[in-house]
Order: sequence, then structure tokens, then C-alpha cells
Amino acid sequence: MFSDELRDGIKGNVFDAASKGFVSNNPGMGESIKFGIVAACPHPQINYSKVNYSKAPYAIAPGCIINYADCHDNHTLWDKLCISAGTATTEERISMHKLALSIVLTSQGIPFLHAGSEFLRSKKSIENSYNSPDSINAIDWSLKTKNIDVIMYVQQLIKMRIAHPAFKMQTAAQIKNNIHFFETASGLASFRSWR
Repeated sequence: MFSDELRDGIKGNVFDAASKGFVSNNPGMGESIKFGIVAACPHPQINYSKVNYSKAPYAIAPGCIINYADCHDNHTLWDKLCISAGTATTEERISMHKLALSIVLTSQGIPFLHAGSEFLRSKKSIENSYNSPDSINAIDWSLKTKNIDVIMYVQQLIKMRIAHPAFKMQTAAQIKNNIHFFETASGLASFRSWR
């Protein structure tokens, strides 16, 4: 099952382009992020009443969940951040994008990356591009060269995930016994206050 809780926790509601997620400074998404990190498995540190959609865990094992930040539907992650965090600098949005993919690639469950997300793919802010021409849907390969630092960052995350079994737990019990969330003064995690 695709985890809409983590998707919208990361970047904001897909049906409201202006809504912010955890990476674009909406700290109210913390429980949805935690829910995604544990791949919708039961965990004693999650307040399910504050999770975006699901008010109870529903996965019997982490392999039941696909974690993602964007896919072919709706805005690409980069376009969503350009709209919802439009006053942030390009560098700040790149940091948000990296954080989003970091959450996906370090969470339990099956990570899913939309083609080109690793180099800030855009569909020119077209949300539902099923009937759009190639000028919107085609992958702009020049972004690969322009954003090579983001590609290298994602490659290192993938290598880390492959190398360490901590990112590939097989049972809900392993997750419950081995993942612990540390609260900070500002909530789930400290992050810079984006404009």
C-alpha cells in the first residue's frame, strides 16, 4: 500500500498546492512522519489521533508499505515545494527536497522514488499531466547535470540503505523494539524556520 500519510506529512496535502508539509515548516506533520518511518506498523510513541488520515496502525509488517514523496499523479515534489514554499530560496527548497528524500530512503518499508525526483524533476507546475504533451511529461535530462549534487546525495542514501539492515527491518516487532523517537524542544525534530 502506498503511504499517503508519509507523502502528505512530508510535503503537504496533494490536493492543496499551497499546503506545507514537515520539510517546508509545518511541524504539525510530525506524527504522520513517524507513522511513515515505522511503515504503518504499531509503535507506542505515535499519537494516532494526530496522523493525517489513519487513526490506527494497519500494516502487519513493514514490507506491506511503500513510502514515497511523489509519483506520476499530482505535482512533482519539486513543483509542490516551489508552490508551497515559494518565498524560500532555491537553495532552501533544494534542502527541503533532500530532506524529503532522506525521510523516504531511511524509513522502514519499501522506498519509491518518482523518475527524476533525484534531480528535481519538474512538470512546469502542472498537477495532473495525464493529457499534457511531452513538453510537460518528458524528463528534462539537463537537470541531471544541473543538480548532480542532489543525485550524489541520493546515491549515498541508497548505498547506506543497502549496506545497513537497520533500514530494512522485517517485522513490526523489530520496529517496535528498535526504533525510538527523541523529542526536542521544538517537537519531532529541529529544523530551520523556512520563510
